[in-house]
Amino acid sequence: MTQNTDELPATPRARMQLEQLVRNPDCQANVISAVTDSDIETLFNLTKSDAGFGTSKFASLGGRLFERYIVDSKDNDASPLEQSLRTSELLEPSVKLEIIRFEDRKTKKAHPSAGDFLKQISETKVADTAYLLTQVEMHITGVIPDFISRFLIDLVLLTYDKESGKWTFRVGEAKTYPNRHGLTDEYQLASARAQAGLYVLLVPQMLEKLGVSDSFNISKHVFLVLSSARGRKPALWPAEDVSEQQERAAKAISLFSEYSGLVLAPKSPGQSLEAIDGQAAAFGEHIRTAYSEHCWSFCEMAEHCLRRLIAEDDPLILGTEVKEVLGNRTIEQVQELIASGSAENEADQDLLTRLQDAKFGEND
Repeated sequence: MTQNTDELPATPRARMQLEQLVRNPDCQANVISAVTDSDIETLFNLTKSDAGFGTSKFASLGGRLFERYIVDSKDNDASPLEQSLRTSELLEPSVKLEIIRFEDRKTKKAHPSAGDFLKQISETKVADTAYLLTQVEMHITGVIPDFISRFLIDLVLLTYDKESGKWTFRVGEAKTYPNRHGLTDEYQLASARAQAGLYVLLVPQMLEKLGVSDSFNISKHVFLVLSSARGRKPALWPAEDVSEQQERAAKAISLFSEYSGLVLAPKSPGQSLEAIDGQAAAFGEHIRTAYSEHCWSFCEMAEHCLRRLIAEDDPLILGTEVKEVLGNRTIEQVQELIASGSAENEADQDLLTRLQDAKFGEND
């Protein structure tokens, strides 16, 4: 970009706006809410539902305390996170781990920025030392047009690869919710992967701006650090592939550009659409929803959308997999098809055969 980015205003809520959009870029209501930084409740002009599972106001504080514990506490001269990194073989036994923080919590003295450190490390080849960076801030342009967006990565692991002669840049996210193996909350995991996928997508821009792209390989795998259901020791998910999440993030950024005309200026959270230069009427034609089960993890209007689907007898209320099988038919139509045992067209016959093979609708 030729524009002087130092002259661009910053929007501190960009990460939250983009993460909201990434969670469901197929939902136009969610897109409009995220792009305009407006309350989705106002968008629907409905009373707030108590059914959604919003983020606790203590979640951010809890996350910082959890991160401090896994990075700073020591057991046999190694932090809980370092021990987990070695157990998972993200760190070789012979490699020393050095932790780099970009602010001293006691003195509040700022360390060199993440950019300065990455420039410094790009000129070195240190195979016997790895670096764990905490709270890595990225300043990114082009996400929200005409603004600088600030993003904060929880953890970055840098390890030197002798074969390629480059540093491997691996994104990590620390989350306070517990690892329950096969029962870990799927919506919380989806949110963590989406956030990590967004960061992996944006890291190349940061490295290119620093002029160090050739010195780093960005891993498509990220590591997630969860709390343990059995104690304080962290549970590490060492190799989460976020390629799909990167694609969704790219789609979200594209949608931001598509709706850039709606982004007039940084707005206060919850600002009503009527206050946005009288453009509320123009939004009406765009407000279409795309309900899925994971909407309950972040959207206050999930109950509204579900009730509408129930009223429409839409099979999506039974889950996305059932919807894919039944298509645009209503549940009543499917029940009638099963009861009759005969179909009027080839598509219905194919569905009936599939349902009969699965003994769908039969009592065992």
